[in-house]
Amino acid sequence: SPEKKDVAGGAAEPRAVSEEKKAGKLSTPSAVAAGVITVGIIGFLYMTQAKTLDDKTNQLNDLNAKKTTLKNVETTLAELEAAKNDLTRKVGLISKLRSQQQSTVKMMDAVSNALPEWVWLTSLGFSGNRLSLAGKAIHNNLIADFINNLKASNDFSDVQFQGSTKQTQAGVDVFNFTLNCTYIEVEEKPAVKDTTKSTTTGTNKAG
Repeated sequence: SPEKKDVAGGAAEPRAVSEEKKAGKLSTPSAVAAGVITVGIIGFLYMTQAKTLDDKTNQLNDLNAKKTTLKNVETTLAELEAAKNDLTRKVGLISKLRSQQQSTVKMMDAVSNALPEWVWLTSLGFSGNRLSLAGKAIHNNLIADFINNLKASNDFSDVQFQGSTKQTQAGVDVFNFTLNCTYIEVEEKPAVKDTTKSTTTGTNKAG
């Protein structure tokens, strides 16, 4: 009986080994399948992330393009604003020069009207409305007449005589003089349209 048990016990070992081999054979396909699934998941994730990256890259490129366009627009607007300001400044300067030109013509006309005979100017300068005059006369009394004419006019004020010097030219005594004065610029009022005639005409038609 003990010998039979030993034989029986000895026969059990090959069975266990065969079961282990069988288990080993079954685990290999499972590992392959798991590996395939893992590779598939990794591939799917890679494709998904790659697409997301492409989308984000495209969005970034679009934003950069819009930013560049907006920057160009802002630059253009700034250039247009600068050009507008420069044009406005030039128009204002031209208007000012035109106004000064008209004022200068009136001033020169007023000075000319105040000059007596045998008195002439050799130079005229002005800063703002302040005039500096230099001229010649054949007598001091004529210089006095010129000063009185300037004071009597409504075009000048603060007339200041600076002095005169006698000089002989071609055997004739000539007096050089200088004086300063302020030109009074009178603003012209716009002409008022006379409506009396049209009113009278309308009344006559009504009668």
